[in-house]
Amino acid sequence: MGLNITLINPPILTYNSPFRLQPTPPLGLALIAGVLDQNGHQVNIIDCVAESPDKRVSFKGKIDKIGLLDEDIFAKIPSNTDLVGISCMFSDNWLHTRLLIDEIATTRTTERGGRADDKRAETAMEDRKKQGYF
Repeated sequence: MGLNITLINPPILTYNSPFRLQPTPPLGLALIAGVLDQNGHQVNIIDCVAESPDKRVSFKGKIDKIGLLDEDIFAKIPSNTDLVGISCMFSDNWLHTRLLIDEIATTRTTERGGRADDKRAETAMEDRKKQGYF
């Protein structure tokens, strides 16, 4: 029997202005969810922007957060979740994503993805150079 896994596409951060940032579909999370499902895991996806695209609140000074409120995100994580995966596609979203991770990690096992979270960034880049990626 597989794990119960919740994958989260967190709210996005943008400068508060009349221009609207266009949400980016979490295709990476969808692909990961498909593979997890094929391997017998139960997957729940919380797409914070798609579920609340018109919710815009001040985050810090000139920055707005678009998507579900933190308390709504926490409430949507099923109580039987064994593992939480959190995406961070853009480094400017790390300010908020880090806070979500810290809060969720107090009670659950977490995994996160994206270059913004790679604590071994320099080593990883050197490895990729050696492997001929660039």
